[in-house]
Amino acid sequence: MWEVILKAFQSTPFAAVSALVAILALIISFRAYSFSKKSFKRTRTSTLYSDIEARYMDLLKLSINEPDFVDPALTNNYPKNFKDRKLLLAYEQYAFAAWNIVETIIDRREDGELQRTWDPVIKEENRLHRAWLNAKENQHKFKKEFWDFMLSNNKFFPCLSSEEGKEECSCKRCNDLRTFVKSKGETRIERRQSEQRQLDAPK
Repeated sequence: MWEVILKAFQSTPFAAVSALVAILALIISFRAYSFSKKSFKRTRTSTLYSDIEARYMDLLKLSINEPDFVDPALTNNYPKNFKDRKLLLAYEQYAFAAWNIVETIIDRREDGELQRTWDPVIKEENRLHRAWLNAKENQHKFKKEFWDFMLSNNKFFPCLSSEEGKEECSCKRCNDLRTFVKSKGETRIERRQSEQRQLDAPK
């Protein structure tokens, strides 16, 4: 290769120099693009993290004034334990805010760093407010992709009726939600099974 370049320099120096400059410019441009892409990703991750963190901190501040809202002994049967109408409405708004943040985390979860940081938060909010989430009247407040994620990750974020570590919960509410998700298209679990069948299929 170097012999070709040297011959090119000897035969047509100006053309060879121009070609070399063009190659160097291309290499520099590629490296600059790679750096810019990595820099953009880091900035985006930082922005997403800051946005979620600010919202979650606001939620935690609310719980300081209403500690009963983060007591699973109360929230797991909230209609019975929050008998005062104003208190019940306040808890329902709090739980909705908590799950709204969780939905945002799930929407942005493709970022590995965000996943490692915020999955424990999903687990904690699920522990505290899954009863509210499972209430049928709250189904319309979240999109299909959110329900699909929660159902297909029951092992990590279990339904209150589920056995610990079980892949799927077979309670009536989860079955109804599964039917709802299926009516909107293929579920995550079905996609996983389909992808696995393709991988296992003989070549």
